[in-house]
Amino acid sequence: MIDELREYVFKKTYWDMYWPLFEDVCIPTRRDDYGVLRGLWSISQGDEVRFIHLWRYASLDDRAQKRAQLMKVDAWRNDFLPRAAPHITRQFLQVLNPVVEASSDELAGACYQHTYNCSPGGAGGVIEQLKAAKLVDHGGIVGVWSTEFSDPNQVIVISTSLAAPIDQTGKITEIFPRILKPIVVGKQITATELG
Repeated sequence: MIDELREYVFKKTYWDMYWPLFEDVCIPTRRDDYGVLRGLWSISQGDEVRFIHLWRYASLDDRAQKRAQLMKVDAWRNDFLPRAAPHITRQFLQVLNPVVEASSDELAGACYQHTYNCSPGGAGGVIEQLKAAKLVDHGGIVGVWSTEFSDPNQVIVISTSLAAPIDQTGKITEIFPRILKPIVVGKQITATELG
């Protein structure tokens, strides 16, 4: 099982055009047939909105097959993509391996992402410390993922706490916390409301 973490960057004016398109075309077209949507968040930074969404697939092969099938769907290819792409400034994608499983309900209430950049070979030790922290309910950990790519030395944590769940180990070179705003499909969200 893998999760795909997608991040799109918009100018705030474009976000207000993109979100209704995402709700009205993307979600009804994709449903859970082409990957299961696990969570949606946003980050407002200056005149930009970062839109983060997490999708679940059985494997990398399953992801490739479902993405290929999705490209054959007229509504996706002819309606959503040509209208969505001009609004997006940049895209980032990470393929993640879930190591501490999070339910969709838990993810919906999580407001923080911590990205641990680890020294080469250090991610496994950091993951074990995060698992132990989760067992004693330290740091509000909701889910933990190792990164398949783009950086295999990264560990991603989604949590309910701004404080990093762990921060004392020689294997961590940097920790990047981000404040996320959960998004609910079916609720119109404007750039002004995002901050």
